[in-house]
Formats: sequence, C-alpha cells, structure tokens
Amino acid sequence: MLRHLTLILLLCSSPAGAEAYRWLDASGNTHYGDHPPEDARQLRNIPVYEGLYTVKRVFDGDTVQLEDGRRLRLIGINTPERAHGRAPVEAGAEAAYNWLHQRLQGQRVGLQFDRERSDRYGRWLVYLHDERGADIGLALLRAGLAHANIHPPNTARSNRYLAAEAEARAAGRGIWSLPSYALVELPRDHLHSGFIRLRGVLLGWRDGRKYRYLQLPAGVEAALPRSQLTAFPDMASLKGQSLTLRGWLKRRGEGWRLYLNDPLQLEALDNPSP
Repeated sequence: MLRHLTLILLLCSSPAGAEAYRWLDASGNTHYGDHPPEDARQLRNIPVYEGLYTVKRVFDGDTVQLEDGRRLRLIGINTPERAHGRAPVEAGAEAAYNWLHQRLQGQRVGLQFDRERSDRYGRWLVYLHDERGADIGLALLRAGLAHANIHPPNTARSNRYLAAEAEARAAGRGIWSLPSYALVELPRDHLHSGFIRLRGVLLGWRDGRKYRYLQLPAGVEAALPRSQLTAFPDMASLKGQSLTLRGWLKRRGEGWRLYLNDPLQLEALDNPSP
C-alpha cells in the first residue's frame, strides 16, 4: 500500500500535462511508469494532478471547498442553483448537490487546471478527479445533472463535455427531462433569462463597435465578438438558415440578447437537436 501511495504521489508531482501509465505484465503484476512496454497486456492513462486534497464541504453541484479553505469551481459545467438569499431553488439543483456530496464529501480529489487558475470570485477553476481517476464534471454531465458550460479560454474539454451532455439529453436524463431545459423554438416558445438552448432562423445582422449582432425572431440577438469573427462560420452563407444556439440569455430593453464567445455555442445549422 505504501509503495503504491509513493508511486502515485510521484506521478502526481510530475509536470502538468505529462503522461503516466499503469499496466499489467504477462503474470498479472501491476506496474507504473511513463514509458509502458509495447507488449503491455492492459494499459490505462492516469491523470497527472496538481496535488491530492480532501473535500471539506460541497456547496452545490459544481462548487466545493477543500480542507485548506480553498473554494473550487468545476470548469466546463454548470448545475442548477440551490436556494440562496432571495433566489429560489432551481429545478434539478438538489439532485446535483446530493450526487456530488455523496461522491466527494470527505474524499480526496485530484486537481487539473486549464488556461485560467481562478475566477473573479477568487475560486480556483479546476477539473476534478476522484482517487480512481474519474472526471467528476464528465460524470455529472453523463448523469444529466449538469449542462456543458463553454467559457473561453478554459475550453480544453469542451468537445468531450458537449458530447457527454448530448448523450444525456438524447436519453432524457436528469435536467433534460425538465420543461425548463427543453429546446426553445423561436418565435413560438416562451423565453426566459438564464441558460438556454434555442433555435431560430437567422434574419440578418448588424455591426456594433465590439459585437456583430445576429438577428433572430422574437427580438433575440446573438452577439459575436468582432475580434473573433473569423472563428465563426460566414454569416452571409447562413442567412435564412435555422440555427441552434446555446448560452446565457439576458433581457435587453424590449428584446433579448445571447452572447456567443465560442463557435461551439453555435450547435447546429438546419439540424434539429433533441
């Protein structure tokens, strides 16, 4: 046991991004190292962490606190909000909290980072893994307890997370069985502030100083940063097409605005999504 713990700690202290492996030899003995033999009978990649820490408290489905006092916000996912202040509990919040509490409370976790280390609230932005190496954010998405949250520049796992969300959505798991998470069809469906997936025909666009505003039915505008337009499809070729978009919708005067910071928020073109 001590030998295995020492090996794991050595692997976890390796530079971020290094590869560590575990494999079985022909006799069934377990080995660890960074250069597995070609004839290894079983091979598994072990995530390399910034350290292993114990979870002291789970706040909700995407935020925890370590024993050393640091608060961690999971990168790439968002779960419904629990009740706080005057804000009521959102549908699905307690299910996500209960799942994460049962999985992580008092347990050790490994941390991995993306481009940014912290957010404006001072929370560490991390991908969390349990001691078996399982990606906690990915597990929440597959269970339908969270939706993928694309927030540049921390997008290393966005494609993987979106695929896991799509799988849960197609199966109608968790939040994807709730009316508040159904795909909104413009202009006939009711709009609401917060995270939304919506589909509507691109009517045109207008250019502002910082954004290009895509005009959709029901007074909805999707704002694309002009500095990143080359990353998005050519809008001229999309006029008149039905677009499926995702992100955070906000009320703007008599209309609505959805900010698109990454091309992955443009989910589909003339392609109905579940």
